[in-house]
Amino acid sequence: SSAALQSLAAGATVAILQQAAPDGSTAVVEGSGVYEAENAVRNGVDSESTAAGRSGRGYLAGWNTSGTSVTFHVNVVDGGSYAVDLRYAAGAGNATRSLSVNGAAATAVSFPGTAAWDAWSTVPTTVTLSPGHNTITLTYGPGDANYLNLDRLALAL
Repeated sequence: SSAALQSLAAGATVAILQQAAPDGSTAVVEGSGVYEAENAVRNGVDSESTAAGRSGRGYLAGWNTSGTSVTFHVNVVDGGSYAVDLRYAAGAGNATRSLSVNGAAATAVSFPGTAAWDAWSTVPTTVTLSPGHNTITLTYGPGDANYLNLDRLALAL
């Protein structure tokens, strides 16, 4: 309809007018430190949005297949040790995943079982990051077990 086209055109005009002019900066932009799992790079892991209490528009669900993974691209200004909270639900019981940073050797992360698939909990861990761009990858690898829903990664900046 013409009303829909007019609305779309008006919205596009407003979006163009609100864009910031480039300032030439090449600095690292850290952002808020909160990375929603449904926005991460997924390898064989599906997303859904049926469980209540999720932090974003969805989460990674039914994750129980060997060789599957999720990679978060994170930016920090300063290199060093950072606290990370992984928000998850494990309604089928205790789960484990392998965590690696920038492709280095993985360490095991244990996710204690939760009362239900909408009973979200948080597991803290620590990662060492380099200045600038980093990758944090969680993999269902050899020795990992059980279903896991992953909601977000929160990096303490």
